[in-house]
Amino acid sequence: MIGYAAMLSLIMKHVPREEASSSVGVNTLMRSMGSTTAGAVMAIVLTSQTITIPGAEAAIPARGAFQTCFTIGAAAALVAVALTLLIPRYKKPAEPATTHANELVTTDA
Repeated sequence: MIGYAAMLSLIMKHVPREEASSSVGVNTLMRSMGSTTAGAVMAIVLTSQTITIPGAEAAIPARGAFQTCFTIGAAAALVAVALTLLIPRYKKPAEPATTHANELVTTDA
């Protein structure tokens, strides 16, 4: 949950004000699509490797299925870190030099 709030802060900080709402909407859409896809992939993995316990009516996921799910999750996290490192870094622009009303600005001519 903390990552979601941080992502919204980053989006709001780095996009033009007039594009903020669409940027946040795209973030929400991508997050929903990622969650849905991850859930479907994990369901496929868990149901493809099952074992049947004697006396039980239904099959349950095998230990290897859970290990495969954790491996897929770790690989996805590594890809996310690699992609994060590709994001360009922006330096905050220097504040323009201003003069105060009570300061006298002189120029040598």
